[in-house]
Amino acid sequence: MIEKSVEDSMIDRMVGLITWMTLGDGSICRAGNSCRFTCSHKEENEDYMAMKADLLSFTWAKYSRYYHSGSNSYNFQLYTMCHPIFTRLRRSIYLNGRKIITSHAIKLLTPLNLAILYQDDGRYNAKKSVVSINKPLFSKLELEALAKGIVDMFGLIFRVGKSCTLKDGTIGHQMTLRMKDKERFFSLIKPYVVPSMLYKIERGGASNEVVRCSELDGNIERQTEMICPC
Repeated sequence: MIEKSVEDSMIDRMVGLITWMTLGDGSICRAGNSCRFTCSHKEENEDYMAMKADLLSFTWAKYSRYYHSGSNSYNFQLYTMCHPIFTRLRRSIYLNGRKIITSHAIKLLTPLNLAILYQDDGRYNAKKSVVSINKPLFSKLELEALAKGIVDMFGLIFRVGKSCTLKDGTIGHQMTLRMKDKERFFSLIKPYVVPSMLYKIERGGASNEVVRCSELDGNIERQTEMICPC
């Protein structure tokens, strides 16, 4: 069996990183015949936005502060220059305008990518010692495949269950971590958790997606795509 070259391994890592940034809170949006990446986070999570901008330093990436009238608060919006890798990945991540979790994306999971997914969409109820990742826009089958990939790669067991009812009447789901795996999960991702997100592994907290769950429509792309400056 021929081993992958260093260059191929680096490309795989970058593809995996962008894929899971997009499957979290990010979006890849069209800009003419090409595409660019965009995402937004709350003002208090500027360190997390700076981390993402640094990880995307292979291309020009900039974030700026803006007022979000819907939440009556200031957020940060990040967007990149157009790049062929975003055009390629949009074709594999989106199906009929909806993000999908593919078997290839699951194979590209790393501790860093898992940490990004958790910081984007995770919550920790410290009182009940419950850790979950809320992904209502993905199907139950997609999340079950993701859970299987995580146990195969990291030995961590997530169980898929109902999260909420979406605006279009479909059922949203979340992944809940087996209680005895909590410390191993936190140890795995902690090197990649920024200071403003430490509450998710120390004292507990929820992501914006959990709060807005009842407002989501399973047939549309995330709000960040709608404000992409393409």
